[in-house]
Order: sequence, then C-alpha cells, then structure tokens
Amino acid sequence: MEQMQILGLVALVAGVAKTAILFFSETQNKLTSAFALVCLSMILQNTFEFLVAITYHSDPYLATWLLHSEMLSIVFLAYCLLIFSLTVAENEYIRPITLLFGFGALMCTYLLLTGQLVLGYEQAGYSVISIPGPFYVVLNSFVSLAVFSMLVILIYTSLTKSGEVRSRSLQVLIAIAPVCLTALTVQILRFKGFNSSTAVFMPIATTFFVAMMVLYQSGRIVIFKIKWTVIWKLAVSMRDVKLSEWVGLVEELLVKEAMRESDNNQTEAAKLIGSNQTTVGRKFKKYEGGGEIN
Repeated sequence: MEQMQILGLVALVAGVAKTAILFFSETQNKLTSAFALVCLSMILQNTFEFLVAITYHSDPYLATWLLHSEMLSIVFLAYCLLIFSLTVAENEYIRPITLLFGFGALMCTYLLLTGQLVLGYEQAGYSVISIPGPFYVVLNSFVSLAVFSMLVILIYTSLTKSGEVRSRSLQVLIAIAPVCLTALTVQILRFKGFNSSTAVFMPIATTFFVAMMVLYQSGRIVIFKIKWTVIWKLAVSMRDVKLSEWVGLVEELLVKEAMRESDNNQTEAAKLIGSNQTTVGRKFKKYEGGGEIN
C-alpha cells in the first residue's frame, strides 16, 4: 500500500470518529451549533482527503475536482473555527467579523472555481500539493488572518474575562493549538518555497481538538443524547455495580441526565425521557436528596 493511501485511511478513520461524535450529540444552543459546524467542516476535509488518496492515480480528472473540494473545505474550516471561537468568547463583534470573513471565504471560492487561486495539483512525496496561481496569496492571507484572529480572541478572553467564559476560552485555546500550529507551519513553509502539506498532521490535530471538546464537560460544548450519556456512564460503572442494582442505576442516570439537560425543569425533563412529570420530580428528589426543581 502506498503512503498516500495510508494517509487516506488515517483521514478516513479521523472522519468516522468525528461523524460518530456529531451523530451522538445534540445542538441545543449557539455554542453547540457552532461546534457542530466545526465538526462538519473537519469531516468534509477528512472525506475529501480520503477520496483524493484513492482516486488520484486511477482518475486524475475526478481527483482534481476532489482536490478543489478539499481546498474549499479548508476555507470552510478556517471560517467555522473563527465563528466557534467568537461564540466561545461571547465576543460582541461576532456579527461584523463573521460577515467580513464570510465575504473573504466567498472570494476564495470564486477565485478557486475560476482557476485563479491554483493552476493545478502535483504529487510531492506522500501527498498532493497545489500549484499556486496568481491569486494564491488571497487564500494564504485568509487562512492566516482567520487563525491569527482566532488566537487573539481566545488569548484576550482568557486573560481579561472571568468565570465560565474564561475557562471555556482557555480550554478551546489549548485544544485548537495543534490545528493552528499545523496550518501556520505549512503556510510558512509554502511561502519559503518548500513543498509542504497538512496531510500528515492535520487529521491528528483536528481529532485531538474534537476529543478535547468532548472531554470538556463543564462548558457543555458537546452535549450527547441522553441515552448515549447513560450508556457511557453505565459502562464506566460496570465493575463497581452489582447486577441486581442495574435497573435502579439506569433509572437514576436517566432522571439525573434529563434534569441536567433541561436545567432542572421538571416538565421538560419528563418530555425528554417520555415519563410522567410528577414521577420525574419525585424520583429526582429521591436521588438528589431534595434537589431544587422548577
């Protein structure tokens, strides 16, 4: 198996992992919706990387269009990451910044489709790189400015804000660092004339980012569907729970998770698990020892 195909399989595995996380999670607010967009853009990039790897030698014409699509997915990813960072930081200028960079993304798309961004593609060792066109600098500028703006926003928020916003921004900054480092390194190397590509490290960096967001529970960036949350907690508790206690544990986890997702709203929690409102309230008081409900 060629190195390009191996990298394609790595991209496929990374894409499948992100797809599973996106499928099992919910979008309940602006933050979770912004993360879903980021995850979708990463899945698209991984998908096109895999398709390019398996078609480049057998069907060059199809591979060219897939490479165009991969380039667009990179633009989309940079744009979505910026939106996500603005949402995480609760930045007051999110609307004008989003519109400005949205215009830049559309410009990159137009230049790519009209053949002014790249002149073509060529294999360089284990990956395929683009041949810069007359306006390739526009793509470099867009990606670099998006990454730089994102880092500035997250660093500034981490230093000046307090509470959950600060904690969330710091966590995202740590998680996004490998993605930004990979993108900036490739841009610098390409600027200096080296045939550099993100094919090796970007799938790993983006998967690390998604994993960090899943592990970060405090800010509720990734909200899994109740049944999958319960299954996960049951799996973790498997060794410490007797078989006779499982029914009670399942009930307890369902009630607690429903109340948590509904912000302790008894009516909404009952709807989530298809139970009676009074029963949910009674069970929650039992398991929480008189917890406050709405």
